[in-house]
Amino acid sequence: MTVSHSVYDVGVQATTEVADTAVEQMRWRPLAATAALFIVMVVAAFAASSRQTGGHLVYALDDPYIHMAMARNVALHGVWGVTASHFTSSSSSLLWTAGVAALFRAFGVHESIPLLLNVVFGILLLRQIVLYLAQSTMQCSDAYLFMASTGIALVTPLPALVFAGQEHILHGLVNLAFVAFGASWLAQPRRPMPASATATFCTFATLLPLIRFESLFVIGIVATLLAVQGRWRASVLITTCGVLPVALYGALSHWYGWYWLPNSVLLKGARPDFSSTAGIVLALGGVSYSRLMQLPALAFLVSAALAAFILRFVHGTRDDLQWMLGIFITLTLLHAQFAQPGAFWFFRYEAYLFVLGGVAVARALGEWLETVGRQTQDMKTMVVQLGTILLFVLSPLSDRALKAMVLIPQATKNIYEQQYQMGLFLGRFYERRAVALNDIGAASFLGDIDCVDLAGLADIDVARRLLGGLFESEDVRDIAEAKDASIAIVYDSWFGNRIPASWRRAATWTVQNNVVLGGNTVTFYALRPEELGPLRAHLNEFSPELPPSVVQRF
Repeated sequence: MTVSHSVYDVGVQATTEVADTAVEQMRWRPLAATAALFIVMVVAAFAASSRQTGGHLVYALDDPYIHMAMARNVALHGVWGVTASHFTSSSSSLLWTAGVAALFRAFGVHESIPLLLNVVFGILLLRQIVLYLAQSTMQCSDAYLFMASTGIALVTPLPALVFAGQEHILHGLVNLAFVAFGASWLAQPRRPMPASATATFCTFATLLPLIRFESLFVIGIVATLLAVQGRWRASVLITTCGVLPVALYGALSHWYGWYWLPNSVLLKGARPDFSSTAGIVLALGGVSYSRLMQLPALAFLVSAALAAFILRFVHGTRDDLQWMLGIFITLTLLHAQFAQPGAFWFFRYEAYLFVLGGVAVARALGEWLETVGRQTQDMKTMVVQLGTILLFVLSPLSDRALKAMVLIPQATKNIYEQQYQMGLFLGRFYERRAVALNDIGAASFLGDIDCVDLAGLADIDVARRLLGGLFESEDVRDIAEAKDASIAIVYDSWFGNRIPASWRRAATWTVQNNVVLGGNTVTFYALRPEELGPLRAHLNEFSPELPPSVVQRF
């Protein structure tokens, strides 16, 4: 197998010849087994989740409902926004929101569409993983391909990401293709890139930032490496392809009076602070170290990749895998420093790194086991292989995979108990009215309200104050009054003394065994005295429909 075939096959199969080669080299048995296991796990998780949610399809986070609310408004009203009345720069995945909107337009607004999309992308990702490993380590057995692809699927973790209902599986798929493609060409510095390969490379570079804005990191890494090799044309080209769609969207957003980047990117990302010694330490890698300590599975994977990189470097190996390992390590450090939130977001932000790192480490491990098998006796080979497998089984990777499967039913139950019920409540009593919130997804999608987002994702005034560090109780009150909000539903634990003194508490909803919510208790406030009585009456009327596990206190 030539390197050029590896490049094309990992990408989008630019020619018929390469597509035929991919079919010939595909190991269908491990792929079928891994895909079947993936589907069985999704079905089992859905069944367990349905028992917790009264038979409803409920996602494990509030965020997918933000995408669905925006997609519905695009499909039905032609408005890019959480609220149907005006533009909001609230999506960190332009392609995902636009794709769901197109499907809503074609087939109707169905909550199942993001889940089904993720199942399809999950199978495509497994196909890409098996194809890449089979072509890169031709001597590896079907058993190894099955174990490696299944391990990557569980650690990523694909079943949980299906219920996260967002773009992260697609991100892992395209990011892996881009890095594998780029690493193959970096390993051939003297070989010119054909036009068909250039078109494929540019397609990946264009798609990645539209899927996730932090993809600009990996584009920057690959572009820099190409420039160091003196391949300036390719470097400038993929940089332009990556930056141009972001710039075009930024210009549109700025024209509407918003920031160049979506509010979610600006508010959740880490910004360097050089005003103190502690801030300087954090800005120079302290944040990255802290995030990796919070994600021991990712820290273990980076350590394994670094060990493989050093071992191969000492032996003089300079192939595409060496480039892939280096890109993964660098990308992980950049992501952890600037893009990984400190809070738990149901495995999703770092998932694409587990895909890329898992594939690179699995290939390096497979090649090393092949070498050991050739150089040692059968018994020693078996001991080494079993010991290596045991090391990974007992590592934090297994803990992450197990937690992901266990948490799916409880996470969907949490969302059903809190945000889902908020959406149903608002849809019955406050449809088309302005409501102040800090969790806006299910409330906007199910309630069809005029959302006043006190967390800033869908409100530019709030975002400006938050980014400026000037968001106090007077600001909260003034923004809610300016938008004519009648009630608010917020976490007191988030706002503390920023809750305006004029707001009147009506009731609270409290859930137990919280694993994904921002707080156990949400509080309902009447923002004007005349709204307190009707709000309490509505809550009392709705209370028989609340799940028994939700405790309502007036």
